[in-house]
Amino acid sequence: LPDYNINLTQKAFWGATGIKKFSTAQCFLVKHNSPGMLVLACNENRPVPTSLTIFNTSGQKIYGFKNRSLTKGQALNIHLGQAGLFIIKIMSPLGVQAFKAFGAQQQNLSPVLVNITGQAAPVHGFKSTDAASDNGFSYTPGDSIRVSVYKQNYYSYPVVLKIKGSQAISFSFDKSTADSTGVSDVYVNLSDTSASTRVTNYDTTSGDVQVKYSGQEPDIKSGDVITVDLDTTGFLRKVVSVTNNNDSTVTLTTARAYLDDVFVNKEIKLNTQLIQPAVHLKSTSTSREIINALTDENGYIHPVKIVYHNAQGKLIVEDVLKDHFKEGRVNIIDFYRDLAMDLYGKEGDNVHLYIKDGHVSLKSDAVFDFDYKDKGSLSRDSKAKKGSLNSFTFYLDSKADFLSKIALDLQKKYEKEKTKRLTRIPKVRAKFIVPPAIPVWITFSVDLYGKYHFESDASLHADWGFESSQTLKTGGTYTKADNNFTPISEYTPSNTVFPLNIEGDINAEARLEIYPRVDVLFYDMFGPFAEIAPYVTGDYHAKMQSQVTDNGSQNFLAWNSNINVGLDFRVGAELTFLGFFKKELGPSTINCFDKPLWSSPKNITLETTLPADISKGDKVDLTYKVTDLLGIPAPACPVYISGDGTLDHQLPITNTKGEVTVQWTLNTT
Repeated sequence: LPDYNINLTQKAFWGATGIKKFSTAQCFLVKHNSPGMLVLACNENRPVPTSLTIFNTSGQKIYGFKNRSLTKGQALNIHLGQAGLFIIKIMSPLGVQAFKAFGAQQQNLSPVLVNITGQAAPVHGFKSTDAASDNGFSYTPGDSIRVSVYKQNYYSYPVVLKIKGSQAISFSFDKSTADSTGVSDVYVNLSDTSASTRVTNYDTTSGDVQVKYSGQEPDIKSGDVITVDLDTTGFLRKVVSVTNNNDSTVTLTTARAYLDDVFVNKEIKLNTQLIQPAVHLKSTSTSREIINALTDENGYIHPVKIVYHNAQGKLIVEDVLKDHFKEGRVNIIDFYRDLAMDLYGKEGDNVHLYIKDGHVSLKSDAVFDFDYKDKGSLSRDSKAKKGSLNSFTFYLDSKADFLSKIALDLQKKYEKEKTKRLTRIPKVRAKFIVPPAIPVWITFSVDLYGKYHFESDASLHADWGFESSQTLKTGGTYTKADNNFTPISEYTPSNTVFPLNIEGDINAEARLEIYPRVDVLFYDMFGPFAEIAPYVTGDYHAKMQSQVTDNGSQNFLAWNSNINVGLDFRVGAELTFLGFFKKELGPSTINCFDKPLWSSPKNITLETTLPADISKGDKVDLTYKVTDLLGIPAPACPVYISGDGTLDHQLPITNTKGEVTVQWTLNTT
């Protein structure tokens, strides 16, 4: 329905505001979106023939249906039972909409399951009309209308009513506190309402919130924003409707809300490091006391609670408000994983790529800095101020260690490239209290991936590897003014290489990354991500060649081998949680370094000490040694020697010590 701009002083109707945007509202709205489940609610009063298609990131259609009728009150429940990113396309007479969703964390038997829930909502004669002037302000009894009035620095909730006849509408204006608190007037802290209230249940599928109260019913209206603060996680929700159940409970029908619905003109600085409070805190401490005690000298607020799983899989809650809390667990991300495993195939297969020995560990804190500036935008539902982001910074402050000794067995010519998730780390959640008393929940989801490429033109066995220790910062800064995302990359590397060992006369190349990907979710909404990707590339090239010597043409196998190590950061963000819809940044790839750590053959030295004087016809044994970049002997390496006099062998092959010895007969003194 349109919004009508009414000048109360002049008693004049100035036309409709926001009509086009409202009359072309999207047919389907996201009601829930989490890995494995996307719920799309129909927003149209009349039945809409709907067609749905689901694609994977390769553009392959994996599911679809056509011309199913849906109407208001019904929802599409889309279960995605396989890991990965999916695009859901919906076509209706009202247009085409596309949604992005992630598959389940653990794969189910059924990759896709779609069902329709809810009953068709009855149509009560609602209608949407473009009213460009007061001539269009004409409705009949039984219609419903929504009327808003507003004034700078004040706000008044719209009135929705069913028309029975001519009547006066009274509005109550409230002074906006957004300028003084930095928080929107529509944010309602349930624990601070005049009535004693608490959330007793939250349905993550439907979005319904059950609130129990004592005394007077809490003043919660459509358009209000609340936080559902559970024991181990939290959600940011916008109230759509309120139903009094007549048993000291109300049911709030809610939809997803975003940070700009809450923060209007405010800088928020968060650091996930769990610290000892500056003063003793307890469960009865006020929000202001908690915030002051957990804010450091640089203005960063630290968590009041961290929820994680220990090495035995037990859920642990570290809460600074508990008397038994002791500082000790420092990093929001802190894990070690053994990586000895098959990457491709298994022993005895024609192709077997595996990690003989390996591990990865990551200790990391996360730092966030939001800068919201008030631009005077208004929420359509409440006519209260919304925030406008000026800039956003995120980075991981980390210490990462990687060890990977890799082996490859091939029975034939082969080439393969693949990215594979190796393991998932249990999620970690942090709860912050942001002034004046807003709980902000941030979830860290970590996956370990292996990305490899190898090719060979013959059978072989090869093994090689690297060990890397990194102190690093990785993230990025987004500024709205220039719509620019600037990566953050600082690193201090230390690397060790395990040389390439080849059995077989072949040409081979391989690259392997073992890297963690950290996804950051605000109130379970996807936000920034970072990948810390050390990699190793190895190559071995061999070719039969011919060399003319004093004894005629001689064939030999020429070869060389190299290992390079490097470090890539890949960072990006999905900005929906900030109120920017369908805006994604990155991923941006920053190559920190790429350098050779090993090559062979690299050096040749004369081991023999030559005599000071010698006569024509004398014989001297010359010993040469061939080594790699690290000084390790290079066996089976051909060495070509020429010069005055004669040699008993011009093209010897190094032994296991990397040495060759030839006899030199001089033809001069």
